[in-house]
Amino acid sequence: MSRRLGVSSLVAAVVVVVIAAAVAALAESEPVGGSDGTTFGVVVLDRETGETEAEQNEDEQFRSASLVKLLIALDYFHKRGSGAEIPAEDRELLGSMLRVSDDNAASVLWVQEGQETIIERMVGLLGLEDTEPPADRRIWGYTATSAADVARIYEYLRDEADPEARDFILDHLREVPECAVDGHNQYFGVPRAVGGPWAAKQGWSGFGEVPPGEQCTPTPPSAVEPAGDDQSSEDSSEPPADTGSEPDIDLVREAMHTSGTIGDGHEKIMVVLSLHPDGTSYDAATRRVTAVTRALYTAR
Repeated sequence: MSRRLGVSSLVAAVVVVVIAAAVAALAESEPVGGSDGTTFGVVVLDRETGETEAEQNEDEQFRSASLVKLLIALDYFHKRGSGAEIPAEDRELLGSMLRVSDDNAASVLWVQEGQETIIERMVGLLGLEDTEPPADRRIWGYTATSAADVARIYEYLRDEADPEARDFILDHLREVPECAVDGHNQYFGVPRAVGGPWAAKQGWSGFGEVPPGEQCTPTPPSAVEPAGDDQSSEDSSEPPADTGSEPDIDLVREAMHTSGTIGDGHEKIMVVLSLHPDGTSYDAATRRVTAVTRALYTAR
């Protein structure tokens, strides 16, 4: 059952139709494949009215990919408390992790701040219901989460977080450039489909490295060197160590997520998580996610 109030069965049905229509229209115009095998988790909130404008599979768990970087940043500020002096090197790591999706920076902070204990602290603080640490503590991108929990992260950032943490994180998400540090184009979903001011955090997993000559440019260097044996990556193709523990999430299909706020005062929150048929290209997934995001945005 949905955790959110004010969502009618009619609204839920409309969301299904909007998503299906967007994917079908794209499939007719470009060779991205059909909707079979694609799973979406969606939440769209209006924080001014308290209305939930769209929901689909909102409680379903996905691997987080880089969306977990929001929790890494929030935990960093929460541990230190209001008014704490943040070293310049840590500010650089946090900013690079948020703005250009720097995996090396995320790995340093993940290990430095306690790996899975980051997730445990944030689950308790924010009241997240579907978020769990990765089975393999080294791979932060395999943290499990849901569209509802990602929306809750933005609600906390907007309404409850310490002002310093809120402003630092959201200001960096406002400044996300087109090119991620690994050469992937991160202008899909919210940054590509939404008009007006936005603050966005993207995630992708399972697509591998960008082929030589196809990298998005300019590509700034990573803030740090790779984190060695404890490095984890949002785009790791290796399965986690078999620990026999939860979460039981899909690590085979390619994952692509877009999330963020819309408006000068971050009035709207939009989250679109997705899993695509195994073998889907990065470009095809970005087109599909952007089409669905645009359809949801224009159908508000």
